[in-house]
Amino acid sequence: MWLAFERAVECVLTLFLLGMVGFVLAKRGHVADETRKLLPRFVLHFCLPPYILYSVYTGFSRDELVHLFYGSFIPAASITLTFVLAALAARWLNFDKARRSIFALSCSISNTMLIGMPVNITLFGEAAVPYVLLYYFANTAFFWTVGNYSLSRASRFAGVPMFSLRNLKQVVTPPMVAVVLALTLVAFSVPLPNFVLSSAHYMGSMTTAMAMIFIGVTLSNLRFSELKVDRDIWLVMFGRFVVCPASVFAAALIAGGLTGLFPFPAAMADVWGHPSTLMLQVFIIQAGLPAGTLIPLLSAYYQLDISFATVLISLSVLLSMIVIPVTMVIVSLM
Repeated sequence: MWLAFERAVECVLTLFLLGMVGFVLAKRGHVADETRKLLPRFVLHFCLPPYILYSVYTGFSRDELVHLFYGSFIPAASITLTFVLAALAARWLNFDKARRSIFALSCSISNTMLIGMPVNITLFGEAAVPYVLLYYFANTAFFWTVGNYSLSRASRFAGVPMFSLRNLKQVVTPPMVAVVLALTLVAFSVPLPNFVLSSAHYMGSMTTAMAMIFIGVTLSNLRFSELKVDRDIWLVMFGRFVVCPASVFAAALIAGGLTGLFPFPAAMADVWGHPSTLMLQVFIIQAGLPAGTLIPLLSAYYQLDISFATVLISLSVLLSMIVIPVTMVIVSLM
């Protein structure tokens, strides 16, 4: 247990130091507004896609890809379960209408790439990448369908459909395209030249550092005196860091109990046919990360409570520095 805690603390401190680079640069005035806008695009469009391509292409065979998708049930089920429970709780506790959907979405949707990818790689190594991507699939698809629809229903855009061309365009992001491309290349055994793989490796190796630098720059704008934390905010933290990870475990129990109907292959399961330990550890870490950064943007678009969304995102990022080591200790006992 102590070794797991020590490794988790080292992971957080590593990411913290990387984030401090961005924080200090921004505080000293070296990060212009154009750079603030460029950083997330650079990570998501130019660093992360090559990293995904390299990791999937070099880490899996065609037969292993088929096994990989058996695990997709768990993140999809856990995200849905958390959203439903949070939506019911918001109604039961008489949340303001402008906050209900934000609350439910913040409890169920994680920052699976900018924070999730570097955290899991630092904790578990390259073996965690496919499971991070599985959670990313479910997280992104849910956010731009059910999540987008629920926010629109709470605003004057009540007629926005759950499945639309606009939502499809949001789902088809560069990381998602990289995943599909890598899976296609592996599935059809398409050879890639060494210079392409080397370039992808070099570009992808910047992902963790650049992502954390961006987060540090973002936190430099946060004014702690303006953080107004009320009951609703703390309930979001409880849903984000307790309920959502617990729902992963519940979904895994269901999946394990349905092994006759829903068998897990040997590549992803232990001797009892239950989901593999690493897969569950990655899913639980992913579920207990800060809330998705796009929630405030979509809340602003639908003219909902943007201050509520912004505060809960900021607080969840700060609390994650404590939560991640604790979660790592818990999952090490599995």
